[in-house]
Amino acid sequence: MEDAGKLLEGIASLGWIGLIAVIVYVWRSELRTVLAAAADRARAGTGFELGPFKFASLDVVGFVGQPVEERQAGKTTITSDPERQKEILQQQKDCHFAFLTHYVYPRRSALDSYGVALYLTGHFNALEHVDRVEHFLGVGWDDAVFESTDRSKQFAVKVGAVGSFLAMARIHFYDGRQTTLSRFIELKPLQ
Repeated sequence: MEDAGKLLEGIASLGWIGLIAVIVYVWRSELRTVLAAAADRARAGTGFELGPFKFASLDVVGFVGQPVEERQAGKTTITSDPERQKEILQQQKDCHFAFLTHYVYPRRSALDSYGVALYLTGHFNALEHVDRVEHFLGVGWDDAVFESTDRSKQFAVKVGAVGSFLAMARIHFYDGRQTTLSRFIELKPLQ
């Protein structure tokens, strides 16, 4: 009877090892994505914890809404320049507080390929001043212009991409004005 108990314990141990192996096999692409993101965060200097291990992070140099003292923080020099706030406010006004935003995700249907969603984000507004947006992504898309008029989806376009590219969005406002925003999208190879 004692031998049967040891046999059952051995089978149970093998069962757990088998279950873990099946989970790793089934979720291998997702695990690869998570591990690649963790490696990218480490290379970029942002910190994260994995169990008992802590990986380096960038120093926080300031918090919103709090005074920032002039100082040296690692290789970052912090100074005060109240004139810069005028530049920020002018840029926000020029684009009616609409900003080009992106979201990147790995595509399941193609290896080493990403899906990229480009859309507008309204700051202090619901993009009510925007009539339409023309997205231009360059030669990788045969110089096509993707025009969106769907405010409910924040004038979004979604494309498949590899490599890196400059995304530009010409925003047409109801008052006849236009502004062009750009954003560099850097896509690292999936491994």
